[in-house]
Amino acid sequence: MKPTSLILLSVLTGGAGIISAQLVDPIPERIQPGGLVLPLEDWLQVPASGPAPKLARISVVKPAFDGSGRIFVADLRGPMHVIDGDRRELYTDVAQAFPDFIDEPQLGSGFHAFAFHPEFPTNGRFYTVHTEPGGSGDLDFGPVVDLEVTIESVVTEWITSDPTANTFSGSRREILRVGYPTDLHNFQEIAFNHFVDRTHEDYGLLYVCVGDGGAVNVDPTLAHRLDSVYGTLLRIDPSGTDSGNGQYGIPSTNPFVAQRADGTLGEIYAWGFRNPHRVCWDPAAPDRMFLADIGQANIEEINLVVKGGDYGWWAREGTFRLDPTVDDSVVWPLPPNDAEFGYQYPVAQYDHDEGFAVTLGFVYRGYQQPLLDGLLLFGDIVNGRVFYVEADELAAGSPATIQELLFEHDGTAQSLLEIMGDTRADLRFGLSEDGEIFLTTKRDGFIHRFTPSAENGSGDLANISTRGTVQTGDGIMVGGFVVTDEARRVLIRGLGPTLADLDVAGALADPRITVFDNLGQEIAFNDDWSAQPYADAVISAGATAGAYPLVEGSADAALVLYLAPGVYTVHLTGQSTETGVGLIEVYRLP
Repeated sequence: MKPTSLILLSVLTGGAGIISAQLVDPIPERIQPGGLVLPLEDWLQVPASGPAPKLARISVVKPAFDGSGRIFVADLRGPMHVIDGDRRELYTDVAQAFPDFIDEPQLGSGFHAFAFHPEFPTNGRFYTVHTEPGGSGDLDFGPVVDLEVTIESVVTEWITSDPTANTFSGSRREILRVGYPTDLHNFQEIAFNHFVDRTHEDYGLLYVCVGDGGAVNVDPTLAHRLDSVYGTLLRIDPSGTDSGNGQYGIPSTNPFVAQRADGTLGEIYAWGFRNPHRVCWDPAAPDRMFLADIGQANIEEINLVVKGGDYGWWAREGTFRLDPTVDDSVVWPLPPNDAEFGYQYPVAQYDHDEGFAVTLGFVYRGYQQPLLDGLLLFGDIVNGRVFYVEADELAAGSPATIQELLFEHDGTAQSLLEIMGDTRADLRFGLSEDGEIFLTTKRDGFIHRFTPSAENGSGDLANISTRGTVQTGDGIMVGGFVVTDEARRVLIRGLGPTLADLDVAGALADPRITVFDNLGQEIAFNDDWSAQPYADAVISAGATAGAYPLVEGSADAALVLYLAPGVYTVHLTGQSTETGVGLIEVYRLP
């Protein structure tokens, strides 16, 4: 862990007369593996749309939510694919549809996103975002200061003549066009909330993630203002007509509608973002919307979206102060009077010790991976690390502890970069209609999926247990086991408090188990079974295996893992200098 260093005095923005010091390491605590190791397989490779090293620039993978189970895929170079079962077809090509389409110089250019209307099965409508050079069309919005527009983001409505077909045929119309002075941070995702019914104010309204256009690099006054679309989350009604161009509606429930006469844009739902990259909703709590905002030089954010909320960019980056008029590469602590500004702060954040550009996944509510239930998955675009937090416990302005999800691939523990054999992942997440989550890597065009673990393998394993006294230093307990033939699920427990409940004298008060593979690589750990997100799975697994029930709320350690064939060891230790009697148990699960 690096110490937090303070150097370079500077006057605070938004806190006149207050002096603070620059933070060299804003978040010194490192992200640790959370004890989840899931098997990952290479499911499908999208055809190359260009040369290596970026074969197929996969941007978005999600369903039509039409009951068909089909999954659609956007390639930034223009192709839109449909996957029906395990069969892939070209649905349409956005690059061919628009003569002025551009996907260079990459970064903020190309076919960014698509979204299917909740009534797609009957109205055939879906929406796309792509880019064109400056001067290609009539702008609805542009820079609020006098700057040349170099690139334009365009939202288009498509109407298919047959919503069940796997090849598009129909019409389209432009509904929104915004010009930018740079190729950076323009439109990102567009999305509907598919988890609400017709009575909900969100139903049928399109959210549009609008970046700041690299404002800090040009003129900070371009962003963080309510008379500009830059750095905002818009909410529009594609079926309405009361917008400035008459091609969409402005929902009456939007937060700034009453201020339109003062120049405020009624389309804005939330603001103060740098590069709002992805959004998602929790299917179990569809009023909760999450947004990933890619940071400048220090902090990556996951935000809980509040209607009308100001997320602070460019005066804030994460839970820190930023002042691009001084130096946009450093951050400072918040001023004592920070509450006066009313900024919304992240529910999760990490700094550039961990990664460089955040992307949002989804809240897992599927069926094939019970260990993921209720977890919000997200990750780092560059290094491909995947993180998670417990969705139900997230609260605005109170950053949660982030944990890392690890993978098993071809029988060994591997990172996503190791699976790819590359130095950059270009990670994105995908979703199926039944709630399963995919990982995509656009440099090789692969869609990866978690191997279903609901059905156990037939790999052989005998239930084992090892009891002894845990000492300090090298005097730890070690247990070993072998999984043969095929992968299987196992329950691993490290007991101490439950032993005390059984009147074992000198039982270890706070045990920790760490699992290693045959190469000595740590693949999982736990030091408090009841505090982890999947405590119910531990209880269920114990009951299935016939294990003695753990004491409710105890600090015993336990893991449920799906392990490939191989040799494994379990280390049982105490916290710090703690010693005592402990027990390692490994159970095969049916």
